[in-house]
Amino acid sequence: MKKWIIFIVTGAFIFSSILIAYGRTAKSRTVETIRVTEGDIVDSVKATGRVESVEDFIVRSKANGRIEELLKEEGEKVTAGEALIRFDITESEDALKRARLKLEQAEIATLESKSKLDASDRVHADPNELELNLKTKERQLGQNQINKESAERELNIARELYKIQAESLINLKGKTERFKKAETEVFQAQGELEDAKMLFSRKEKTRINLAAVKNDYEKQKRQWQLSEAELNMSALHHKRLRLVSPINGTVVSRDVKKGMSVIAGEPLMTVADLDRLKVRVEVDEVDAGRIKTGQETVITFDSFSDRKFRGHVDRIAPKALIKGERTVVEVIILLDEKTNLLRISNQVDVKIVLEKKGNILNLPLSAVHQGSPPFVWFYQEGRARKAGIKTGISDLESIEIVRGLKAGDVIIAGNFDLKDGEKVNIR
Repeated sequence: MKKWIIFIVTGAFIFSSILIAYGRTAKSRTVETIRVTEGDIVDSVKATGRVESVEDFIVRSKANGRIEELLKEEGEKVTAGEALIRFDITESEDALKRARLKLEQAEIATLESKSKLDASDRVHADPNELELNLKTKERQLGQNQINKESAERELNIARELYKIQAESLINLKGKTERFKKAETEVFQAQGELEDAKMLFSRKEKTRINLAAVKNDYEKQKRQWQLSEAELNMSALHHKRLRLVSPINGTVVSRDVKKGMSVIAGEPLMTVADLDRLKVRVEVDEVDAGRIKTGQETVITFDSFSDRKFRGHVDRIAPKALIKGERTVVEVIILLDEKTNLLRISNQVDVKIVLEKKGNILNLPLSAVHQGSPPFVWFYQEGRARKAGIKTGISDLESIEIVRGLKAGDVIIAGNFDLKDGEKVNIR
C-alpha cells in the first residue's frame, strides 16, 4: 500500500513539473521592434578644440625706451603700417644730433688730413724720382726752346714775304700765333724746371714727416668711419622707437601701460586678423588615419547652440603627440566664413566629416549584433528570425545596411538572447 502511495505522489510531481515546463516553453517573450527606414548617415570624428587666428603677431619692443602713449585700445582695428605706440624720443633725437655733428667734424678733419698727405707726397717724393723728374724737365725745356727758335725763323720769313706780297695775311697771323705759343711753352717749361730743381735740392729731407702724415690721415679716416657707424646706429635706434602694426587686424591684447620703461624684445601688444579664424584640435591616432585635408567640418559653440560654423581640414600634423596615456594627432581646421560670434581661445566642438550618404537603409546600432557576418533579429509571423547582413558607414547612433534587409522590415530592437524561430510578442 505504501508503495502505491509513493508511486502516485512521484507521478503527480513529475506531471506537475512537465506542466510547469510546458507552460514556460509555451509562453511567448515580449519584444520591442523598429522598422528599417531610409535616411542620411554621416560618418565623422568628433573632437574639442580652441579658436585661434590664422595670422597674429606679438608686437615686441625693438629698442629700450619709455612709453609715452598707447595709440590703440584692445578691440580696435588697425591697418598694416599704422602706429601702435609712441615712445619718448627726446633722448634719441639728441643722440642723433650729436652723432651727425660728430660725423661732420670727422669728415672735415679727414679731408684736411688728406690734403696734407697729398702735399707731403709731392714734397717727399722718392729721390730717384726727383732726379728723373729734373732731367725730364730739362729735356722738355730744351725741346721747347728749339720749337721757339724754329717758329721765330718761320715768322721772320713770313714777314719778309708779306712785305713783297708773296705771303698772305692769314698765313702771317698763323705763324705769329705759333711763335707766341712756343714762347709760352718755353716760359712754362722754365718754371717747371725751377720747381724740379728746388725739389731735387731738398731730396735729403725725403720721408722725414711722410710717415706721420700718413698715420694721421689713417687715424682721421677711421674716426670718420666710426662716426658714420655711430650715426647709423643712432638713426636705427630712433627708427625702432616707432612701432607699427605688421598686418591689417585687431588689437587683441595690450601688455604694457603708459609711462612704462621697456627693453628690446619685450612683448607690448598682440595684433590678430579676426576675419580669418582656425581651430586647433587633437584627435586619437586611430581616427587620424581617416582624416584628410579638405574634409568638411562642422563647428559648434555652447553659447550659440543653434548656430553651426562650417570649415575644412587645412593641415594634419606629421608627428603624433603623447598626452598622458593617449597618443593624439593635431589637426588644424580653417573656418570657411567670417564671423564675429567666435572669439580667440573659445572652446568649441568640432565634427570632421569623413563620409556621408543620403537616402540609404539604416538601423540603430543597438539593433545590430556583431558577428561574422553581423546579424539582426527580425519579426516574421510571430516569431524571431535571424538574418545576416552587410553593414556600411556609421554615425555612432545609426549604421548603414548594405545588404540583407529592405525598407519596411520589422526588426527586433535590443540585445536579446533569442533563438531562431522563437515565438515573440510585439510590445
